[in-house]
Amino acid sequence: MKIYLKDVINFFNAYEDLSRQQMNIKLAWSLHKVKDTLTSDLEFYKENAKEILNKYAKKDEQGYTKYTEDGKSVMLEDAMAFQQGLNELQMMEREITPEQISIDLLPNEITPSLLEALSKVFILK
Repeated sequence: MKIYLKDVINFFNAYEDLSRQQMNIKLAWSLHKVKDTLTSDLEFYKENAKEILNKYAKKDEQGYTKYTEDGKSVMLEDAMAFQQGLNELQMMEREITPEQISIDLLPNEITPSLLEALSKVFILK
């Protein structure tokens, strides 16, 4: 099954939410297996996103990245090109073998965004 790198990112966000909850051992194990499988894809994304950021970041006279006054954001030379580069990276396809889990194993109350993220990496039956 093909997924996009953005689906990998969404899975890890969903995993963060779910990892703090008590759950059925089957669901916990399935989440763990998918996390292990997708970790290399997440690292690939992080490395490439960092390269894209570095490419479009404003630099000072010494070549260091410039930050906004509050120090929380990188100043960009070309924000549109940066966003386009990230979008292209997020749309890269990856091939995975999805885990099959029973939908009954999922929490009774779940957000639509969490369900969507899980449905990209699991076959819900």
